Amino acid sequence: MADVIRLQGMTFSAAHGASPGERMSERRFIVDLEVEADLRHAGATDDLADTVNYSTLHGAVRDVLTGPPVNLLETLAERIAQRVLRDFPVTAVRVRVGKPGVPVDEGGRAMASVEVRRERGA
Repeated sequence: MADVIRLQGMTFSAAHGASPGERMSERRFIVDLEVEADLRHAGATDDLADTVNYSTLHGAVRDVLTGPPVNLLETLAERIAQRVLRDFPVTAVRVRVGKPGVPVDEGGRAMASVEVRRERGA
């Protein structure tokens, strides 16, 4: 099993959604990110340069969420996963993007979320 770094509950405001109304005003999105990497060297050296910096990971997620609007949570999750695989020395990434307060029926609301897992070279 690979070593894991997790960032949970990252919250961003953005205007994504399939309907024009959703794109007119920003809403809250919650992102959980999990990356797999070999962390043995970082554990031995205690040097930030030898690990995956989670502040930089957060910035990559923020860039995607605050970038151009998209229709689907699936698209946001895929873009985050591809960005992380492209820019960081990780072997796999799992991304969950949640959108709280979506209408599900007459007056009912829920948090919709999508989760994807992608591996390097797959």
